[in-house]
Amino acid sequence: MLLLFKYLLYLAGGSITATAGLASYLAFFQPPFHFPAPTGKHAVGTVTYHWQDTRNYPMASGKELMVQFWYPTDGKFPDTPAEPYAPYFIDHIKEEYKLGWLAVLSRPMFSYATENTMLIERGGRLPIVIFSHGLLSTRNHNTAQCEELASHGYVVVGISHSFGCSVTEFPGGRIVSTDPLQERKQFLKDPLALYRQCHEKIDTWIDDVQMVLDRLEELTSDVSSPWHDRLDVNKIGMFGHSFGGAVTTQLCRLDARIKAGAAMDSPLFGANATLRFAKPFMFLLADPLSEAQLVALMNKLGLTAEQAQAFVKELHPHCIPAVEQLFRLLNQDVYKVIVQGADHLAFCDIALIKEACLLSPLMHNLGVGEIDGFRATEIVRAYLVAFFDKYLKGLPSVLLDGNEKKYQECVTERVCLTGFEPVA
Repeated sequence: MLLLFKYLLYLAGGSITATAGLASYLAFFQPPFHFPAPTGKHAVGTVTYHWQDTRNYPMASGKELMVQFWYPTDGKFPDTPAEPYAPYFIDHIKEEYKLGWLAVLSRPMFSYATENTMLIERGGRLPIVIFSHGLLSTRNHNTAQCEELASHGYVVVGISHSFGCSVTEFPGGRIVSTDPLQERKQFLKDPLALYRQCHEKIDTWIDDVQMVLDRLEELTSDVSSPWHDRLDVNKIGMFGHSFGGAVTTQLCRLDARIKAGAAMDSPLFGANATLRFAKPFMFLLADPLSEAQLVALMNKLGLTAEQAQAFVKELHPHCIPAVEQLFRLLNQDVYKVIVQGADHLAFCDIALIKEACLLSPLMHNLGVGEIDGFRATEIVRAYLVAFFDKYLKGLPSVLLDGNEKKYQECVTERVCLTGFEPVA
């Protein structure tokens, strides 16, 4: 949910004065920016599907989702990535919010996954990881993490949640988008309405994921599908950022098909949000915000002191206090990792966009924090791979359970059978 607040903050953060020369440089002459190469042994392919839900609705009126797979292939990584980063998203921002595109997204960016390449031939069924994005985000905003997991032998399934994406492109070029400026106006008019919507939307997003889980089971059983007998539906994990992390937490509680989950800087929403469940889980967190800091953030967004305090009074219990409560209730196989120097957007591709963007120091580091964006990406990718390797593949993890502290920025607690234990 804080993802939405941070995005609204940048839109409210004042104008940027640029000379014609700087504008020209930003638009036409910046060198390409390359995402960091995945560290696994497999090259990565990607394919996107348009799925319609026929479980509860007739075909003409059922919900529809855009779903993207990242998966291991038998090829080799190129020396430099050549796939344009989230082109439908970049094109939409360029067309609708030219100043925002110019200031933040005008540098050409490239990632590694190649479209429609062949799935790795050997290896049997592959474990699956579902990804759920934050509010006003997209399925591509954690591309670096999805590519990383795929390179380590996972099929990663990213969902564009139609009610909450910044932009979704459906077949035929049909665009469904959310206007962040309008969202800001509505937020300033009635801040608690957004809070209430989060409780309402989470059930829709949970249903989105369950629709995808149903379809994955169908694909691996369908002899005509390229995924026939290649998806291990008994080894499914899930991770999410911000509101998507709240969805991940609920899916671990509600659906037996999800075996392990990781929530990245997420509040907890929905029914029984702090009710214990018996599955491995990991919280990846930014430096926690106090109630006073949240009030200050709401003031920057334009809320009055009275509005800000009322809103934070409702929101704050769903953030760190709720995470701490659930962490203490999950009495084994649970990890809490605080990445010092990181802000909320350090857990998605904005961390890399910060490094690509010439003007990011003038824009609150794009909500990434003081941490270097490449370093933040390295840390998050390493923890996600270690976690899912341990709980979906059964591999030991020096990073999670060893005594050597690889990342000095991280303050880690884990719950063992004998109780709470800091990782040295």
